[in-house]
Amino acid sequence: MSAVEILGPITVVLLSFAGTNIDNLMLLVVLMVAEPGSRARHRAGFLLACAVVLALAALGLLLDDLVSPAYIGYLGFVPIGMGCYLMISRATTNGASASAAELAKPRGSGAGMLATALLMLGNSADSLAIFIPLVAESERASLAWGTAAYMVSAGLWVSLAGIIAGHPELRRRVGAIGERLVPLVMIGAGIYILMDTATDTIG
Repeated sequence: MSAVEILGPITVVLLSFAGTNIDNLMLLVVLMVAEPGSRARHRAGFLLACAVVLALAALGLLLDDLVSPAYIGYLGFVPIGMGCYLMISRATTNGASASAAELAKPRGSGAGMLATALLMLGNSADSLAIFIPLVAESERASLAWGTAAYMVSAGLWVSLAGIIAGHPELRRRVGAIGERLVPLVMIGAGIYILMDTATDTIG
């Protein structure tokens, strides 16, 4: 594989992970702030959720065996549609609705690793919408690089959450950036999947 063929999927994975996990980052920050003594469990729960998402994304390999790549890639319309919906939804509500992070703020103590993982998984539909077709569209040789990039991103995310948890102003800014970034990343990832489908079909 050439450097471009390796860097392309890695870049898409890194950007897609960051864009679709902004909400989960803020959820993790809120949990860490609310329960400082349980930070290790919350980190472990987030990593467990990431592992489950990665395992579910592997279903893309099954799709690749059952359906022609010329059709699989059109699943790229799913993240594009979700991204457009988020943009329209946030424009019409003018940010009046409560953020996912605030809604997930624990009402009591003792939230464990499994509870955190389930919370993160419940907020990961956007990740699955991108990574399932992305895996199906990827060449086998590039999957290892993409998987490594995903795992590195997950590790960086838990470290970043700890840093943000200690800076209130940083929490506010990351949350504001995330509201604008998530729809754009989903649309961009969907376009990438569609473009890769066209390449596969031509080839």
